[in-house]
Amino acid sequence: MDNHDGIKPESLNPRPGVPFEGKREGSPPADPADLEFPPEEPNAFSPTKIVLLTGLVALVGYLVYNFEIWPLIKAALGLSFVIFIHELGHFLAAKWCGVNVTTFSIGFGPAIPGCEYQWGETNYRLAVLPLGGYVQMVGQIDGDESGDGSDDDPRSYRKKTVGQRMLIISAGVIMNAILAACCFIGVYMGPGKQHPAAVISHVDSRSPSFTQGIPTGAEITRIGSVDNPTFSDLMQQVINSLAGEPIPISYQVPGGPVVSTTIEPRMDTVDSRPMLGVASPPRLQLVTAQSRYRGPYRGDTPAEKAGFGFGDVIIAMTDPDDPKQKTDYRPDRIKDLRDDPRFKGHGQRDYFEFADRLQLLLNKEIVIRVQRGPNDAPTTVDLKVAPLFRIDLGVRMEMGPILAIREQSPAAKMDVHIPNVEKKLEGDLIEAVTVKDAAGKKIEFKAKTLDPERLPLDLRLWSDQLVRDGFKGERKVTLHLRRHREGAGKQFEKKKVDLVWDSNWRFDRTAPYSLNAPMPIPELGLAYQIRATVAEVVDPESPLKVGDVVKNVRYDIAGDKKKNDEAAPDDIKVPFMRKDLEVGQWANYSFEVLQRPYRFTKLVFKVQRDKETQEVDIPIRVDPNWPLAERGWHLGRDTRRVKASDPVHAVWLGLVDTKNRMTEIFLNLRGMILGRIGLDNLGGPITIAAGAYRFAAMDFSEFVFFIGLISINLAVVNFLPIPILDGGHMVFLLYEKLRGRPASETVRVVATYVGLAMIGCLMIFVLYLDARRWIF
Repeated sequence: MDNHDGIKPESLNPRPGVPFEGKREGSPPADPADLEFPPEEPNAFSPTKIVLLTGLVALVGYLVYNFEIWPLIKAALGLSFVIFIHELGHFLAAKWCGVNVTTFSIGFGPAIPGCEYQWGETNYRLAVLPLGGYVQMVGQIDGDESGDGSDDDPRSYRKKTVGQRMLIISAGVIMNAILAACCFIGVYMGPGKQHPAAVISHVDSRSPSFTQGIPTGAEITRIGSVDNPTFSDLMQQVINSLAGEPIPISYQVPGGPVVSTTIEPRMDTVDSRPMLGVASPPRLQLVTAQSRYRGPYRGDTPAEKAGFGFGDVIIAMTDPDDPKQKTDYRPDRIKDLRDDPRFKGHGQRDYFEFADRLQLLLNKEIVIRVQRGPNDAPTTVDLKVAPLFRIDLGVRMEMGPILAIREQSPAAKMDVHIPNVEKKLEGDLIEAVTVKDAAGKKIEFKAKTLDPERLPLDLRLWSDQLVRDGFKGERKVTLHLRRHREGAGKQFEKKKVDLVWDSNWRFDRTAPYSLNAPMPIPELGLAYQIRATVAEVVDPESPLKVGDVVKNVRYDIAGDKKKNDEAAPDDIKVPFMRKDLEVGQWANYSFEVLQRPYRFTKLVFKVQRDKETQEVDIPIRVDPNWPLAERGWHLGRDTRRVKASDPVHAVWLGLVDTKNRMTEIFLNLRGMILGRIGLDNLGGPITIAAGAYRFAAMDFSEFVFFIGLISINLAVVNFLPIPILDGGHMVFLLYEKLRGRPASETVRVVATYVGLAMIGCLMIFVLYLDARRWIF
């Protein structure tokens, strides 16, 4: 909140006979006998101050107890500096124009004891509520510019020309823009800025990226009008798109041609903003010790037991392609990972080759070679990593219809059907799947053996076995479908479709990342729904029953350690979601919860059974036939460093970034107005403080860049045409300039209260979002 150029709220409607705090210098003091109320004695520890200070001390104590002190101090100083620069702009402009400034405050409310002093005509203070600040001037009172007794004071704000007042009002915003540009320029001139790589690591199966066949491992070479974009550029192009507006995009898989197409972002019912359904990749280095929120691995996982450490760089691992592995598997047959072909000449190993090897070695113990220690004298360590398995529920969930098909895929070529909304037809339902082994023997998945959650894994294991057996022929998958037939009665019919298994998509990392996403089989180019209904109980000891509908899930997992020798931390408790699952959303939960490298200590399902809702404790046991690829490590994010070649280049990069960031904010606001961007993307003071703390724990350059972002956001938001903000004051000044007289007192008063109501409602709303995001 920023009421910098207005007087304190208690001064808007002063008590009769009490002089304004902003009274002009040199005016005689009021006689106490003439006052309707006696003057208040100054009290450094009034009840209000005691309450506020107690709350402030409690907050500081909580933060110091739960977080590291130095990042907290950096975050507090950084945010305070942004506010200070803003208010300094108003202050300097007012002084330059000859206005009497009575108060310069960082924060609202009473001053912190010992943090207030008088220097000349101005009272400088650090207030107890660090939510903004203000500069108080003689003759400038929001909503009432005619009653403070300063009409004849030549140093009154109101006595200055419209141009001077415009300068004073806009000076804070200008200073914030200058601060942002300086932060950006300083970073580009120094170590440079790390931007996430515009490489596709994951694809959501309910996204236009899946249906249009954008493969994982592809590098985006152009998005919209931006060449060689970062992933942040890609996100902004997508977020700021309009409904029905396809975006031009070009991408390239290493060794392949550049493919150009157009793609329209998804805006699903559960999406808070337009989405392409893609994610950027990690790099082959575990997170550094500067990460406060997590250790280098998940608690009680093979990665922890293997002895990984902060900042370990993965350079080699077990080679699954060594011919000797077929008859005599040994994890210590290691081969270096190749350099990343998307980032040549930087010595960065290829994450995608690493992920491919993990897929081929699912159920094997592996050895990973890491480099650790200082860059000038690293040491090499080989770590043995055991396999990790999925938790066993003892049930089979219900198969749903096919919902998505990739263009030019085997499923598309054989006319597999997805739902037709206009004709009210369901998508094809897979009832059975048959394949043949290398000897021609039929393998059939149906009834108890057709598990929709593990069908993609079963088919991959079948295909991998054909490779090991030396099979050279075409691999076919026969789908036995129930098809919704068009026509009278709309009966269902049985269809049998033969699809060619496309091994080019063997290592594609498409998965149900969003809530409504179906379960994909990339090699066939289709994705089907999994319903949250128990179709069959496979394990008699399972507490679940046929017909149970899973409505929600809560669970505890082993907490992350920060060090190998640290005592086991408390379990991480993940509560029920605020909104229950819909029946067709199980694929996402199966993948995002049950197939993650967690070590569960408690798992509870909320199920609907016989029209009643009850909680069911699920026994914690693993399925030794269902290995997971990842084994619990936390990898850092793959980034590309942008650094200026000289000071002129740094200035250019900084100014371009400043302009682009300002444009992005306006476009984001447009998206919210048009309903393309959900209001739950807003963040309040808790979110801002959390972001400041997170960046303060990183490299200093990342923190400086973040301060620039906060500063530019403050500049833009503060100049919106909302009464009591700088932009609202500017609107009134423009009106006065054009009409030759100020707006009427009634209009100004009404506008002030409307502005206060708007800002108050906005603050309550973002605090609610913060509480929901960080507390509940």
